[in-house]
Amino acid sequence: AVTGSPSLVTAQARLARASANARSANAALYPQANATATATRQRYTENGIVPPPLGGEIRTDARLALNLSYDFDFWNRNGSALKAALSESRAAEAETHAARNVLMSSVAASYFNLQRLFAQHAVLEDAIVQRGGVFDLTQQRFRNGIDTRVEVKQAESLLAQARADSAQVDEAIALQRNQLAALLGAGPDRVAGLQ
Repeated sequence: AVTGSPSLVTAQARLARASANARSANAALYPQANATATATRQRYTENGIVPPPLGGEIRTDARLALNLSYDFDFWNRNGSALKAALSESRAAEAETHAARNVLMSSVAASYFNLQRLFAQHAVLEDAIVQRGGVFDLTQQRFRNGIDTRVEVKQAESLLAQARADSAQVDEAIALQRNQLAALLGAGPDRVAGLQ
């Protein structure tokens, strides 16, 4: 779930961005040095506007530039920016941990709900078998004149209700499996074997 979660990936991306901003703000406190080098190699044509000592020759023009700069932070602008960036980084880190905790607790709750539904399904299957036996017995009693049609209809109704409850639990199990698969960032086949 942690590796496949889009919300956790988003939180980690925010953390990486906030950390980069903190490093950038920290870099502003130190001297900056930049160096650039360029080289141009050119052949001057002898048929053009360039006069003969240069015409037909190949010349290389190379330049090297070194820039040093330091921002004297008299009013602590860079220090304040660093504190703000560090605070943002810590907040993003806390958000990432919170997203991970919410995801993990959601996976656990979904799994335990699924297990509860499996247990409920087993109880309903036993109830269907039991109510089926009661229905058969009530029909036999009706055929023998011991019970009335009312008792048969009641037993039939109780059996039908147990079957309907079982179908509802089966649907709830399928939905809970899909929810768990979505939390894991996987397809429904990933949790199809859970019992």
